[in-house]
Amino acid sequence: MEENSLRLVLLGLGIVILMAIYFYDLWQKKRGLELAERKQEADEKIEPIISSKVELPPIIENEPVIEQVPVPDELTTVEVNDEKVNSAEEIPVAQQAMVVQLAVVAKPGLVMKGSLLKDAFTKLNLEYGDMDVFHRYQESGDEKRQCFLVTNMLEPGTFPAGSMVDFESTGLMLFFQSSDAIDSIKAFDDMLATAKELAEQFDATLMDAEMNELAEQKIIDIRSQLKGLSGL
Repeated sequence: MEENSLRLVLLGLGIVILMAIYFYDLWQKKRGLELAERKQEADEKIEPIISSKVELPPIIENEPVIEQVPVPDELTTVEVNDEKVNSAEEIPVAQQAMVVQLAVVAKPGLVMKGSLLKDAFTKLNLEYGDMDVFHRYQESGDEKRQCFLVTNMLEPGTFPAGSMVDFESTGLMLFFQSSDAIDSIKAFDDMLATAKELAEQFDATLMDAEMNELAEQKIIDIRSQLKGLSGL
């Protein structure tokens, strides 16, 4: 019994020793591989070479010298055939067109009925046309030019062609773009008179482009701007 126990103890001890030798061998191999990799990395490093010598570009003898000619701030003139001519031509600058806009807004809780709008537009000589909105035209002889537009304030801004009876709106937008094709000041006065008439008829509020109640000073400013564009 004691001999069997001793054999088992010796067998276990031998197994432990073998495992220790096995793992020690693995550790040595792993360490050897790590050292080899570190050495290889150290050999592959390239040290930067800094040279104290700076190569200068070759010197070209008899190189032409380019003198800088001062440019005057103001336009200079040159004499051609005893006549003075500006060295730079004046370039005309196109003036930016101005969009003038007014709004007729129903008071809170009220709407503008389509049937009443249609009657009002007819009395004010507003014609239904392109883009499904109403137009005011300026007539000059046999020629008829668009003066301003009246659109619905609600999206998409149009009016139904055949169903104005069932239509309702809470506001109208009147606008035009200044151009040489029309008398812009006359177009504004015409549009303003139309907007005032619509506001009175529908007990609505007349507003400017910023949706503020239209003030007399704003009207003066718009006319002044239009005069400036027309050169008056």
